[in-house]
Amino acid sequence: MPVPIYYPQTSYPQKHIATNGPSILAEMQLPLKSRVESYEIKIEATDSRQCSALLSASSALGVLRGLQTFTTDQKLVKQGHMGSAQPEDQIIRFIHGPLSIKDQPAFPYRGFLLDTSRNYYPIEDIKRTIRAMSWVKLNVFHWHIVDSQSWPIQIPSHPQLSQMGAYSQEETYSVEEIIELTRFANSRGIEILLEIDTPGHTAIIGEAYPDLIACKNKAPWINYAAEPPAGQLRLADDRAITLINEIFEYLTTQIPGTLFSSGGDEVIHLPQNKKCYQEDEPTQASLQEKGQTLSEALSSFVLKTHQTISRSGKVPVVWEEMVLDEEVPLPVDNTLVTVWRNSSMVSRVVEKGYSMIHGASDYSYLDCGLGAWLGNFINGTSWCDPFKVCILINPHFFLRFSLSNLACYYVATSQRKQILGGQTLLWSEQTDEHNMDSIIWYDRLLRSVLNKLLTVGFPSLHRPRALSTAELYWTGTERVRSVTEALPRIHDMRYRLVQRSIRATPLQPHWCALRAGQCDLPPTSS
Repeated sequence: MPVPIYYPQTSYPQKHIATNGPSILAEMQLPLKSRVESYEIKIEATDSRQCSALLSASSALGVLRGLQTFTTDQKLVKQGHMGSAQPEDQIIRFIHGPLSIKDQPAFPYRGFLLDTSRNYYPIEDIKRTIRAMSWVKLNVFHWHIVDSQSWPIQIPSHPQLSQMGAYSQEETYSVEEIIELTRFANSRGIEILLEIDTPGHTAIIGEAYPDLIACKNKAPWINYAAEPPAGQLRLADDRAITLINEIFEYLTTQIPGTLFSSGGDEVIHLPQNKKCYQEDEPTQASLQEKGQTLSEALSSFVLKTHQTISRSGKVPVVWEEMVLDEEVPLPVDNTLVTVWRNSSMVSRVVEKGYSMIHGASDYSYLDCGLGAWLGNFINGTSWCDPFKVCILINPHFFLRFSLSNLACYYVATSQRKQILGGQTLLWSEQTDEHNMDSIIWYDRLLRSVLNKLLTVGFPSLHRPRALSTAELYWTGTERVRSVTEALPRIHDMRYRLVQRSIRATPLQPHWCALRAGQCDLPPTSS
């Protein structure tokens, strides 16, 4: 659908040529790999004061992505000396022109995960994040909505889950709110991937259904769980399976989308979680009654709950342990696996035939490096230190360090089609709505790392971390960019985010942002 748009420097009159075709909401219900996001842009000068811009795309999503590119190729210029410009001195220019762009994403999945269980986030703050995601072409909001600490989602057939499991009744999400948020996200080209983590990370269910939870609040928690509080579903209990199936059936049929996550991390492969089940008398009695091992009971639980997800037409999504450590026989053609522990797990997932998402803690966790949150842990660090800075270096080490191609480093060329993309993840032990922007849209200039890379002669790139994921999974790996090239553009995007009420952290002093290259270190001698 061609969309001619004419942008004089001083205003934004627009002319659209509309054509019939699916709406963006309809396109968002297509399978992830079937969506078309490609577009073309041509910008030509018509005279000294005006240029014409033509955006062409064969889909509504393509038009949206092209319009988002327009916003990053325009610049608000203040006439006059620094500090003296007045509003009437502002004009709008295209940074480049004439310009011809033919663009499409390298990966169909470009995501961001937010955990709303450890700390609650109001809907408006989630919407603000989704808006920012759209501006940088991220397209999946992975919503880790519940965990052991709280159950904020309202389930009408089981109201006691949120009544007894949320931090307060004001800190909950109704299904109506989630449906409205889904439409809000879909209209911006973003899918909501809802996750109900099971059968581990479910201690909070014990507030409503204590008979269904093993090791509920058992102490010391460190002997029975990865983090407090202890407690996980009695997975061999038919009542637990029924409860989860009822929740899954309701959510998958009520909330639009093509994906749904059942979680599946940290169940029985961790010694402390396994110890919980081994010491839980009701679980052991159920296993004996059914003649099952713990692993067999887990497989039965997951397969039964995944049948419910699949009946809705959604593709089930799981964490890597389900297919690697627990070896649940999930169908390779209808399961999407998320790698989280470290990037070396990629090859193991792919070798089993599964499609996968890269979100490994060694590169993609935004909570790493913030320090310990556990009490009585003097001088403690986060489990996944250090802080994750996004660094891109030259082709000799490109496949190892590039976020967009990190997963590809570990697999054969013929297997790369199984890598659908990746995501940045924010676990919220130390984050809520008050500091989320500065964590998501933030970059620490790790000069020791940067200097080391520059010393050995490798061009590198650092940038706000969620923005790094967005760009790298969109553009792929064909091009290596230097700090000098990237910084002005990333500064510009950061200012755009701030103008749109995203509290993104500055990369450098404003003086440096105004003077491209003048804060760079001198080139090292070879």
